[in-house]
Amino acid sequence: MGRILVDHVLVQVERLGADRAGIRVISTQVELKEWYRGISFIEGETKRFARLPFQVTFMSCEIKGEG
Repeated sequence: MGRILVDHVLVQVERLGADRAGIRVISTQVELKEWYRGISFIEGETKRFARLPFQVTFMSCEIKGEG
C-alpha cells in the first residue's frame, strides 16, 4: 500500500512540473529509510529541530519525466 501511495504522489509531483520530491523521516527509523532507498530516494542531511525530540533525515527522489 505504501508503494502505491508514493507512486501516486510522484505522479502528481511530475504533473506539477517538479523534478524532485522530498520526504522527511525520523533519523533512527533505519528500516523506513532503507525502504525509501529501495524506491530510488537518496538520503540527505540529518538535522535536529528544537521543537522535536528526535533528529530528522531529509530524503529526495528525482522525478524521471518522459522528455
